[in-house]
Amino acid sequence: MDAALKDALILLDNGLVSEAEAAYRRILDEDDGNAEALFRLGMIALGRGAPDPAAGLLYAAAGRESGNAEYRFGLALALHELGHYAEALEAQKKVLKLNPDMPEAWNNMGNTLRAMKRHEEGETAFRQALALQPKSEVFLVNLGLLYQDMGENQKALEALQKAVSLHPQSVRAHFFLGTYFAALRHYELAAMEYKTAVGLGSADPELLGNYGRVLELLGRAKEALAIYDGILEKDPPALRGQNACNGTDHGRFPRAVCPDYGNNFLFGNGKRNLRHRLKISIEDVDILYSQQIAHSSSTPRYTSSTSFESITTAGSP
Repeated sequence: MDAALKDALILLDNGLVSEAEAAYRRILDEDDGNAEALFRLGMIALGRGAPDPAAGLLYAAAGRESGNAEYRFGLALALHELGHYAEALEAQKKVLKLNPDMPEAWNNMGNTLRAMKRHEEGETAFRQALALQPKSEVFLVNLGLLYQDMGENQKALEALQKAVSLHPQSVRAHFFLGTYFAALRHYELAAMEYKTAVGLGSADPELLGNYGRVLELLGRAKEALAIYDGILEKDPPALRGQNACNGTDHGRFPRAVCPDYGNNFLFGNGKRNLRHRLKISIEDVDILYSQQIAHSSSTPRYTSSTSFESITTAGSP
C-alpha cells in the first residue's frame, strides 16, 4: 500500500491529476479507510472547484487521523469554500493548535475572518502569517485587501506596494494594486499596473477586462475595444454574463437577471455611446453585445470582494 501511495503522489506531483485520482481510488477499493488517499482525493476535488464532495472526503481523512494538521488544513479550506465560515474557523483553530507555526493556516484564518467581517481579528491572523513568512506575496496582498475592506486606504496601499516591490514579476500583485487604484478612481495608475501585469505574459480574461475598462474610463475607447477583441479571440465565452448588464440600455439587459461573476468586461456607458465614441456601425456593436448575453460558466482566477466591477457603475465618467 505504501508503494501505491508513493506512485500516486508521483503522478500528482507531475500534474497527472486524472491518473493520480484513479490511483487513489484503487487504493480506496482495497482500503476504504486510507486517510492519505481520502485526503488527496479531497484536495483534488477542491482544486476542481467541488468543495462539497471535497469536504466529505476531508472530514473522513481528518476523522481517521485527528492529529494530522495537513488533513485538518484541507478540511478548513473546503469549509471556507462552502461558505461555512464558523465551522472553517473552528477547523483552522484546531490546525493551529496542532501546528502554530504554519503560516498558511494563519493566512486562511485571516481570509475566513475577513469573510465574517471580523476585520481586527483578521488583521491579527494575517500579521501572524507574515511574522512567519515576511516576504509572502499572497499574505501581503490579502492583508492589503483586508485594509481596503476596513477603509484603511494608506495601509492597503503600503501592503500592496510592498507585495509588488518584493515580487515585481507577480501578475497577482500588480492586478490587485491596479484594482486598488481603480477603486479610488486613479485610473492612470490602475492602467499602468494592469499593463505591467499583461506585459508579464498574463492573458487572464479578468485582468484584460479590467485593463480595458480603465482605458474606457480614460477615454481610450479604441484601445479598450482592441483588448476586448483579443479576449473574444482567445476565449469567446469570456465576455458573457455580468457585463452584458452594465450599459445604459437597462431595458435590454435588466440587472435583475445578471449574476455577479466578478468579471469586468464592460462596454462603458451603453451601445449608443460606444458607437458614437468609436464611430463604428450599430450592427458591429450588436454583434459584440450578442456574444455577451449567455451566462458565463468560467470562474475568475482572481477573487476579491473589491472586484473592479463592484466599484464602478453604469454612467461612470
